[in-house]
Amino acid sequence: MKVFTYLSLALSGALMFAGNASAAGQHRHVKRLETSAVSGQHGAILFSGDKATTCEVALVSNLIGYVAANCLQLTPGTKEPVNPSGYSVMISDGSTTNVGKYNVDFIKVHPSYDPTSFANNIALIKFNSGNPLTFKNYIGANRVDWLSEFYVQRGVIDNAPNSFAKPQVVVNSGDVSSKCAAVSTLYGANLNDFMCTEQILMSTENGKNCAAPYSSVYGVRDPDLAIAGLYSHSVVVGGDSLCNYSQVYNFYTLLSNYLEWGGNTAQSTMYLYVADNNYINNDRSSYSMVIPTVAPVINGTIIGGDLTLITVIGTIAVDGSQTTSASSALPSSTVAASSTQLPASSSSEEPSSSASSESSPSTTATAQEQKESGKSNTAKIGIIVAVVLILLAIIAYFLWRRWRNKKKRAQNTNMIDLNNEDYMLGAQQRPLSIYSVADSRVGNFNGRINTGDSRPDSYYMTKPTGMLNSKGKDLMNRYSGESNFDNDYKDYSDKKLPY
Repeated sequence: MKVFTYLSLALSGALMFAGNASAAGQHRHVKRLETSAVSGQHGAILFSGDKATTCEVALVSNLIGYVAANCLQLTPGTKEPVNPSGYSVMISDGSTTNVGKYNVDFIKVHPSYDPTSFANNIALIKFNSGNPLTFKNYIGANRVDWLSEFYVQRGVIDNAPNSFAKPQVVVNSGDVSSKCAAVSTLYGANLNDFMCTEQILMSTENGKNCAAPYSSVYGVRDPDLAIAGLYSHSVVVGGDSLCNYSQVYNFYTLLSNYLEWGGNTAQSTMYLYVADNNYINNDRSSYSMVIPTVAPVINGTIIGGDLTLITVIGTIAVDGSQTTSASSALPSSTVAASSTQLPASSSSEEPSSSASSESSPSTTATAQEQKESGKSNTAKIGIIVAVVLILLAIIAYFLWRRWRNKKKRAQNTNMIDLNNEDYMLGAQQRPLSIYSVADSRVGNFNGRINTGDSRPDSYYMTKPTGMLNSKGKDLMNRYSGESNFDNDYKDYSDKKLPY
């Protein structure tokens, strides 16, 4: 069965393209998410009988949704609702318009739900059976995609339980994971399955200021968003209720790891919203949280489920700033809120400095955060070093080229340009030996002729023949007549003589 359908958004906000299936039981459908605000998302409230609860339903479509299991009245010792048909779901258009109210036909609580710790606090509900699919909601799945989170409260108007109040929204103010891990070992052991915040709505109850947790959390990648988790429970520190406390920490179960289970249970497709087109969601239907057995560092009271008799008057963020919102009173419900006293810790309300790392969730969370931070810092340092080395290499290359060109210019400067006079001077200084053999012979012949011309004829005629060497005799015999000399000179001019 095809369980997942992915809606993926490109980083640039443009359309992505459909990809092939990447895991068994999943297929990917990629399109542009059109909603850009909470008021553009269909919302829903769980009703018990004719009473609206404080529990929001995370809609997958107009036929299927998720709800917190502790919002249901279960048969003691079981995970079966007392009266499944007594519940209904009222759907809004995202703002205040009531789209319709539908009876619940099927409820299935997660098989690993723990009503004591609220681990795996999720249930699947089917409603509006027999009607066609008219809309679908995408569940925010890949937490690393989110640029921020919205905490949202949906409710009905007092004295008009079939009319929706305007949703109240606040932006997540910061990371309080270490504080949350100190009060909840369940959170510390399952960081990928929870969101935690100190942000609350303020309300009044019998003249007291009471805390009202938001009902859901949305993953936001501006300008788009998708519902990602449902309110599970709160840990009250320094008191015993939401109207008597020194600090309240609110925990939200993220839905992404339970989509495979929900799809198999409902025999329907689940729709995911992710920005990374290569993201693969958990595909194990048997997925379950780790349920710790150790006590938290800071003791407190766990409160969850349908929180009734709370009048919502506005949003007060951690920094004390108030946002505008429609006022609404949430009527009481037949389902009481769950409350569990956490076991006391030797550290009272403050973390013990002697607590071991094995029993301290805050230490575990801090170490894990430091480890993740260290990995992130190492990656950043590696990138910076690589960039610096590349820049240094580029600078070194240009410096080398500059040095090479400078050296060439220096060599060219040391060279002497020869003019015509320098060339003639060099030619005059060249020895006769550098010329060809034929030129040397011609020079020798000219010298011998010149020497002969400078001597008188009587020099050759008066010398006894015996005193002449062979060369002298040859010369005297050969040049005894003028005709022989002329002929030889002519032969020389024609370069036929062997001199």
